[in-house]
Amino acid sequence: MNNKIETLATAINSFNTLYAMTSIHAKYQAGRSEDNRITALVESLNESELIELASLIEDESKRKYFRIPAPAPKPANEEPSAKSAIFSNAWSMFKAELFETFGEALAASWKRSKLVTALKTGVAYFEFITSKGEPRKAIGTLRNGNFSYESKTPKKKSKIEVVKYFDLERQGFRACRVDRLLTVAA
Repeated sequence: MNNKIETLATAINSFNTLYAMTSIHAKYQAGRSEDNRITALVESLNESELIELASLIEDESKRKYFRIPAPAPKPANEEPSAKSAIFSNAWSMFKAELFETFGEALAASWKRSKLVTALKTGVAYFEFITSKGEPRKAIGTLRNGNFSYESKTPKKKSKIEVVKYFDLERQGFRACRVDRLLTVAA
């Protein structure tokens, strides 16, 4: 960082913007002199120095007093948070009428999230109801290195209510529906 900018930021942060309210002439003159000095220094800065200065000023009112532009906003996180994704998935499943209540959809979305996380981090043990109505215990993974598989067709976008996994017992990809998922254990 520029030492000149740091010194100016320290002066601004410690400056009393209410100096004009004093009835003591000497304090008023000192405040006005410091105000003029800081203003002249701020006006002499280029754009990159102003941005650096703005990031060092603690009080927004002092930044506005000396007409220093606001620091650039920090870039927003591009990916939604895990909780946001879970609620979005729940809402999608509820709108698709897989569940009667949003609470059921939310519980299924949490189960789905837990299963996908377990599959991606290693081996997951879970149980679900097959399309024939029979319970099935499965051991699966999605972690690279736990299986070798070459795709024969291009990857399709899967539905939110379906979780695809590599079945370690049957050595192939399988899928289970979230609304039929019973238990998940990592």
